[in-house]
Amino acid sequence: MNEKQSVIQSIKKYMVPLFRWIGLSLFMGIPVGIIVGFFKQVLSLANQYRADHPWLIYGLPFAGY
Repeated sequence: MNEKQSVIQSIKKYMVPLFRWIGLSLFMGIPVGIIVGFFKQVLSLANQYRADHPWLIYGLPFAGY
């Protein structure tokens, strides 16, 4: 019986930090994934706008001063 309790305590010792790290990863991964997805969409729109208006390339030296 003592050995069984030792095994259970050992499992708890490693499972609690594991679930804590999984929770923290989800807590950070979901918002970062949403932001990265939004950024990708904005870059795609900007690239499409640039492709539709090739004359914008000539204005770059003036935009950079």
